[in-house]
This record gives sequence, structure tokens and C-alpha cells, in this order.
Amino acid sequence: MSDVAKQEKAYEMLKQAVTNIYKEIEEDKSLDRVNLQNLLNDHPDLTPDDYAEVSKNTLKFAYAQADREVPKEFIERIDRALNL
Repeated sequence: MSDVAKQEKAYEMLKQAVTNIYKEIEEDKSLDRVNLQNLLNDHPDLTPDDYAEVSKNTLKFAYAQADREVPKEFIERIDRALNL
């Protein structure tokens, strides 16, 4: 598999993980809606590493707005998807 194909695969795995996390928390009314919606944005210009970092930071910001910590499991799931 070429490097480009590997990056595309990693990006798709991350996108799926982030989308699944979003679906789990989208009903949580204490989290900022606009910020959470950013999780669903495509970032084709980012490397998988950068996309993972943007996603984690988006989650951290949304949870910080509600004076809460991001569940460790969400960060771990993003990291696992990146390393598949």
C-alpha cells in the first residue's frame, strides 16, 4: 500500500471513530452544539496526525465549556484509530 493510500485509510478510520463519538454525545445538552458540530467537518488538508489532534482539541474545548473533562475513552479511541 502506498503512503497516500495509508494516509487515506488512516483518515477514514479516524473519521469513523470521531463520527461514532459524536453520535454518542450529540444528545448531551450541556455540551456546546456548534463546537461539537465541528467534529463532523472534513479536514482533507490535514494529515491524520493533525486531524486526530484537531478532533481531540475540539472535544476538550466542548467539554471545558461545560466544566467537564473529556472521557479518557474518547481520546483513547481516537489514538487507536490513528494507529490502526
